[in-house]
Amino acid sequence: MKKAFLSLCISVSCLSSFANHLKGGWIYYEYLGIGNAANTSKYKITVKQYIECDITNPGQLDQDVYLGLFDASTYQLLQTHTVPKTGTETERKSDFSCITNPPNVCYQIDQYTEIVDLPDNTAGYVLSVQRCCRILGIVNVTNSRTVGLTYTNTIPGIINGTSYRNNSSPVFAQKDTAIVCHNSFFTFDFSASDADGDSLSYTFTDGILGGNSSQSGSRPNPPTLPSPPYIPNAVIPYNAGYSGSTPLGAGVTINSVTGIISGKAPNTIGTYVVAVAVNEYRNGVQIGTTRKEIHIDVANCQLTAAQLTPAYITCDGFSLTFKNEISTPPGSIYNWDFGNPSSGSNNISNAINPTHIYSDTGIYKVKLKITSTVGCEDSATTIAKVYPGFFPAFNYTGQCTNTQIQFTDKTQTNYGTVNSWSWNFGDLSVTSDTAQIKNPKYIYSLAGNYMVNLFVTNSKGCADTVSQTITIKDKPDLLVTNDTLICSIDTLQLNATGNGSFLWTPNYNINNQNIAAPLVSPKNATTYYVTLTDPYGCMGKDSVFVNVKQFVTIDAGRDTGICQGDAVQLNPISDALHYRWTPAA
Repeated sequence: MKKAFLSLCISVSCLSSFANHLKGGWIYYEYLGIGNAANTSKYKITVKQYIECDITNPGQLDQDVYLGLFDASTYQLLQTHTVPKTGTETERKSDFSCITNPPNVCYQIDQYTEIVDLPDNTAGYVLSVQRCCRILGIVNVTNSRTVGLTYTNTIPGIINGTSYRNNSSPVFAQKDTAIVCHNSFFTFDFSASDADGDSLSYTFTDGILGGNSSQSGSRPNPPTLPSPPYIPNAVIPYNAGYSGSTPLGAGVTINSVTGIISGKAPNTIGTYVVAVAVNEYRNGVQIGTTRKEIHIDVANCQLTAAQLTPAYITCDGFSLTFKNEISTPPGSIYNWDFGNPSSGSNNISNAINPTHIYSDTGIYKVKLKITSTVGCEDSATTIAKVYPGFFPAFNYTGQCTNTQIQFTDKTQTNYGTVNSWSWNFGDLSVTSDTAQIKNPKYIYSLAGNYMVNLFVTNSKGCADTVSQTITIKDKPDLLVTNDTLICSIDTLQLNATGNGSFLWTPNYNINNQNIAAPLVSPKNATTYYVTLTDPYGCMGKDSVFVNVKQFVTIDAGRDTGICQGDAVQLNPISDALHYRWTPAA
């Protein structure tokens, strides 16, 4: 029992010594020319590992790392190198003059470098360094303290018959000290440069699992490296609401051309794993992918900054409400100019979230200037579009399954023209129930009620959605005369009610088969059938039974006697349809 407890303590102690400091890393390489041996190429490979600044525990500092080189096709481990640490640099943010409650943004970046000669193979190589473990409590990663990480890159071989071995990978600019305040707009530069002039394209990617404490033994980077491919086989477990493509939530994106990450930071304060892949293209051929993974801290801070949405628009009045999209320090002074001089003194405001009523339609330039209590200033501009009189609407014709339902846009706009339509016909049984034209048709296969949505825009920038519940039936509405009885010498008018064309059968003693209310004079009991076809091809059927008699029989019942003041129930036996008793009293 004591031995088991001791073993547990050692395991936890080892994990703690590996964790609480890792902040990410990446690998890059430089092509140095032909290798010393025949049919080899020489590369300088560099590993950069980010840790928190001012680490004092020697167990958290790696003097070397294990680098694995795998065949890029078979993923067989070909070589393992122990790469020594060759330098350390520090990135630290020092300018906090316009930030309230600034965070400590600092990275210690340890560098590990080795020159290798690699045999010229066909597939090229996958480079891999793995490390245990991440810090406790990462917001977007489940149970992050037990989750290791992998740095990886690729050296190309021969692609489509062309050798790309003489390639140097992109190098990230390492502008990693951007301040990210929660619930505020920010930019983070993840750009890279390429010595060969290759084209680069950026994308968010999945973080990759790496070493763990059981693999590592007494050191945090395991000597035995699991083989690629790492995606999708070794993706880190993301918490709900986050993924490799949305590491900071849906409000943050990366520019595929510039590598700039921007958007509105999440509201939850803490550390987030962000991984970026820069894909390298030469003459239209992708020859490599360089990854960088870093832990970004979203801090409980506030910037003196102004940020407005790109445009405001009102399409149902002259009033607009504005707000700064970034939380500012308490006591900041707001100065708004709504770009509407004809509104007089109402054209300016010092309110935090002002509402302005514009004096006319048109486009106005809006400006916000913010000044903090310590004199920091920032400003932003946007445009306000005022085009009231936009009324989305639509109608439809048709009512039945398996026939075309015609939808017609009835949107009206006082300014500009209606220029786009996006329909959703509410048919949950399929995924193709959409259209992007003005007046589409759609066929429903099942009867029921459907919520149809139309999103419509105009050339002035107005946009709105209108919804309507429609009812789809198996057949059109059809009402007919009740079954009846006539004498053989009589004529009867049948009656059907519905929208469409009628056809009565059989063609027996009927004056017109194609009207709603024909006259019939059958000599024998006959069932007349009517078919209604609506204007959209939907059909419904019903029938009327006409019983024919030569004469009407009636038996009023036996004579009877009652006391004065009493009542008696008369029960005639007859095949008549209507009766009249006399005297009336």
